[in-house]
Amino acid sequence: MQKRPKFLRLLCADAALRGEPSNTDLTALAASKLEEIAFDDNVRIYLKQKPKVNQNIKATALSSENAKFFYFNNGLTMTCDRLDYPTNTSGPIITLENVQVVNGGQTLHALFEAFTTNQGAISPIELLCRIYETKDRELSSRIAERTNSQSPVATRDIHSIDIEQITLEREFEALGLFYERKKAQHAGKPADKRVDAEKCGQVYLAFYEDMPLEAKNRKGIIFGAKYDTIFSSTTNAEKLLLPFELFDEIETFRAHNATGQRAWLAYASYHILFALKKVAEKKKIGLTYGNRAKISGLLDKAITAVRKARKAERDSLSNAGADFADVLYFKQKKAADQIAAAV
Repeated sequence: MQKRPKFLRLLCADAALRGEPSNTDLTALAASKLEEIAFDDNVRIYLKQKPKVNQNIKATALSSENAKFFYFNNGLTMTCDRLDYPTNTSGPIITLENVQVVNGGQTLHALFEAFTTNQGAISPIELLCRIYETKDRELSSRIAERTNSQSPVATRDIHSIDIEQITLEREFEALGLFYERKKAQHAGKPADKRVDAEKCGQVYLAFYEDMPLEAKNRKGIIFGAKYDTIFSSTTNAEKLLLPFELFDEIETFRAHNATGQRAWLAYASYHILFALKKVAEKKKIGLTYGNRAKISGLLDKAITAVRKARKAERDSLSNAGADFADVLYFKQKKAADQIAAAV
C-alpha cells in the first residue's frame, strides 16, 4: 500500500527524487512531472480534466473526505522486470526496475494535478497497489488488457458519491429539501420535502432534452449515457426543481382527471411536461425557476396541445381502419414531434 505523495515520487520524471525514498522535498516533487514512459503499456490515454471521472478524482482528493479515497478508488496495477524488498521488516522499501503502470493512469495524473494544486491536501490519501514481476511482455500486455476491460458500472449508487451529487444535496438542503442521491436515502423525512435523484433525471430528459418517451421508458440512461448531460457542472438545484415541481402539478391534475374521455392522461404526464416547455418557449418565457408560476399557468395550453396531437393520430388511424391505443401512442417517437407541432 502506497501512502501520501510516495506513489507520485515513485513515478516522477526526476530520477534523483525517484532514487531517494527518504526525500520529502514536496516543492521539488511539485516542480517535476510524471514520467510518461511509465505509462506506455497503459491502454488508456490520460484525457486531462475533461472526463467527469478525472474531475471527480481530483475533487475527491482535495475534499474533506479524501481520507476515504482508498474506498472509492480501485488503485494501481503495475508490472516491472524485477522487484526486491527486505523481509521481516515493517514498511519495507521496495526496489522496482522498469516499472509500467498498466491500470490507474487516470488516477495518478489526476492526483498529481491535485498535488500541484495543494501539496498538503493529499497527505491522507492511500492507494491499493498491485505489482507483478515479469519479463514476459506478452503477459504484461495481457495484464494491461484485462485490468482495463471491465464493464463500466453506471448505477445510481456508484454515482451517488460524485461531487456533483453531493453538491446538489447541499443546495437542496439550503432550500429546506432533502435530495436523495441514493434511493430512499431520506425515507424518514416528509414525502413533500424529498427530491429523488432519478425523478430529477426523468423530468430533466422530458423538459430540457425533449425526450418524454425516454424519460418514462428508458430510465437506465439517466445514470448511464445521459448522466453527464443531466448532472453537468451547470446543473443546480433550481434548474432541477423547476421541472420537478411542474411535474408534480401535472401528476396531481392527472390523479383527479384521468377518467372517462380523459383516461389518456394516465399515459401522458411526461409528454405534457414536454409540451409545457414548448409552450413556454413559444411564449418566450425563460426556463428559470423564477418563472415557475408563469410556466405553470400554461398547463392548460400544454394539455390541449397533447390532446390535439393524440386526436389527430387517432383519427388518422381510424380513417385507415387501424386501431388506436394510448398506451402504444405515447411509446412512439413520433408522439413528441406531433405534440411539438400542435403547440
